[in-house]
Amino acid sequence: MKKILSILTVLLLSMNAILADDIPQWSEFTPAGVNANDAYWTQRKAKFEQSLNQCKPYKGKDLKACYTQIREAEKTKTQSWKFRNQH
Repeated sequence: MKKILSILTVLLLSMNAILADDIPQWSEFTPAGVNANDAYWTQRKAKFEQSLNQCKPYKGKDLKACYTQIREAEKTKTQSWKFRNQH
C-alpha cells in the first residue's frame, strides 16, 4: 500500500512539474527590441496576465488547454503586430 501511495505521489508531482513548464511566459510573445513602455505592449501584457489568472481555477488537462489557448492567441496577436509594422 505504501508503494502505491509513493508511486501516485511521484506521478502527481511529475504532472505538476510538467504543467509548470507549460505556463506561457510573456517573453515568448514580445519581439526583441520592443519598447516595454509602449502603450500597446503595456496593455497587451496586462491582458496576458489577466488571461493567466483566469486559468487558475483549472487543473490537469483543462489547465494545459487554457495555457494553450493563451499561447495561440498571443502568438497570433504578435504575428499580426509584426505584419502591421513591416508594411
